[in-house]
Amino acid sequence: MNKLLVLFFVTLLSVCSCSKRTTDPSAPPEEKHTSELTYMDIYNLALASENGGGMDFQGDDFGNDASDDLSIYANGSCGKGDCGISLIMENKNIESPISAVIKAKFKLPGNNINEMIRMYQLQPGEALSIGCSHICHQDNSYMIQREVVSAGYMKADTISADSEENLY
Repeated sequence: MNKLLVLFFVTLLSVCSCSKRTTDPSAPPEEKHTSELTYMDIYNLALASENGGGMDFQGDDFGNDASDDLSIYANGSCGKGDCGISLIMENKNIESPISAVIKAKFKLPGNNINEMIRMYQLQPGEALSIGCSHICHQDNSYMIQREVVSAGYMKADTISADSEENLY
């Protein structure tokens, strides 16, 4: 009898805890289970920054001629409860702008979205934020691995978000 009573309460608690999950796609990311987070939710939690978080990228790469002139380094904490490290990408070349494509890879339980590819354009000597090292969600922290997919030099007088013709 006691085992049945305990089993009943455990089942009741499980049902109650599951009912708190939302299936409303317009709900704030903090209220959603990781499996319900959309591309934009994940972007806003970890990749958005004061510079806008780069541009979505689905084009051809630029080669890697400029990779040696890029530097990615830590710059303080970020995320809810300081669960991650703010990452900065810097163009160490003082003469040529660089267009860089960065792949961010991560795993969120139950979510099919596992990477984002973003393009950033950096003026000579410019440093800008590329987001947080972790996705911080509901008191959990999920690491993001960053990889430079492509980095090419651009003509010094123009930077265009929509065109690759500025590349040397």
